[in-house]
Amino acid sequence: MSRMKSFLGRLDEGRLRLGEGKPRFGHRRPRLGDGGPQLREGPVYDLLEAIGTQRYPELHDSLEMIALAPLRADEQARRHRQQMEEMQQESSKEIAEKKEQINELMQRIQLLSFHPDSLTDEEAIRTMKHLRHRLDACVNTLDMERLEKVSGHIAGNNATFIPQGLHEVRAFITSVVSVAVYEHIFDFLIFPIPEDGPFSDIIKTVHDHCPSHVAHHWRAATSIGAQSQKSERLIVEDVIAQVASDLGGAFQSIGKLTRFAEGCMVFKQRLDRQECAYRFFRSRSGDQYVADRMEQVGTSHAPGKQIQCSLWPGLFKVSREGCRVVVPESVLSRAESHETPLDGVWTS
Repeated sequence: MSRMKSFLGRLDEGRLRLGEGKPRFGHRRPRLGDGGPQLREGPVYDLLEAIGTQRYPELHDSLEMIALAPLRADEQARRHRQQMEEMQQESSKEIAEKKEQINELMQRIQLLSFHPDSLTDEEAIRTMKHLRHRLDACVNTLDMERLEKVSGHIAGNNATFIPQGLHEVRAFITSVVSVAVYEHIFDFLIFPIPEDGPFSDIIKTVHDHCPSHVAHHWRAATSIGAQSQKSERLIVEDVIAQVASDLGGAFQSIGKLTRFAEGCMVFKQRLDRQECAYRFFRSRSGDQYVADRMEQVGTSHAPGKQIQCSLWPGLFKVSREGCRVVVPESVLSRAESHETPLDGVWTS
């Protein structure tokens, strides 16, 4: 016991000599930088106070680093936890925003499903008139020389309708373009599915036996799928080729005709996706004039008994209650009769 007391006494004397009789730290715990945490109690701290910083600076710094290591680790862990919490909060915020965006998109999809790009009868009438005006603009660009060229081509190819005067020549050209658009674009149950193809029976069966909303969505989806089955560019080229062939190359408004045909395709596709189906119709040369379905255009005379040529097709609406004419067919009629009705304006 006496030896232990003697050792502790000498250790105290050594501590006082190393510290020159004064505690170097003033009994304050060293900090990990400004504002850092204090050192904990322990033998390392006691030794730091004993040796001071003057005589053994390297030893002092090493011991201080040892003493501060646990505190640095704790501080790094605290900051890491704080960063993780901030990242988690940011991630949760982003997830919430994404969920909100998804919900908004789903609501918009549902609105599109139950409220599609609906078309009223008034809009259909306006669009038909607008397309007819665009057709007239294509024809009216032809000068006198080209009109006379068309007239000579008509006379030499056994047309069922021989126009008298430039007014009827323009009507003839309008009819030729109208027929081409009707045959390549309008004359389909669902564009570009043929009216008389095997798929038409499926369309009619769905319309007759399924609920109206099911038939509507099925028809709209079928229209979207069928749209990709044939190149729209090739369809426009077919229209242009038919017009050029029927008019002997006299028709030169290719740019306007291309845009006109594209507008007709867009209108047809929109009609195919409506709740009630719409169908185009046109008469043949020599058919009887029907006042409920037709209108005489281009002349002040009363309609004749028979059709000379169809200038622009009519449009009727099909519903479960029946069919009704929305837009009458524009025709040029005559009083005299013709023996045999023909599909177009040519005999061959």
